[in-house]
Amino acid sequence: LRCDAKSQSGVIDELKQKITELTVDLQNHIIVKRRLEISMMNLENDCKIIDAERIRLTNDVKDTKLSKQDLEKLLQQANVQIAEQGNFI
Repeated sequence: LRCDAKSQSGVIDELKQKITELTVDLQNHIIVKRRLEISMMNLENDCKIIDAERIRLTNDVKDTKLSKQDLEKLLQQANVQIAEQGNFI
């Protein structure tokens, strides 16, 4: 009986140690999971910022193209006026 009791006591101690190790592992995994979730939230926020910047830049490019077209029209009109004035001289 003493052998059985010692044996069972040893098994119980091993199981307690295993539970402690598993608890530590679980806590570490929970910490890693939280860090990953925070990283994902940060990445999602960065993506939103990048997307907003992309939209802003796309609109800026459109505005620049329109301004360029307007300036080209004005330049063309100015060249026509200069040519017409040259004809009268």
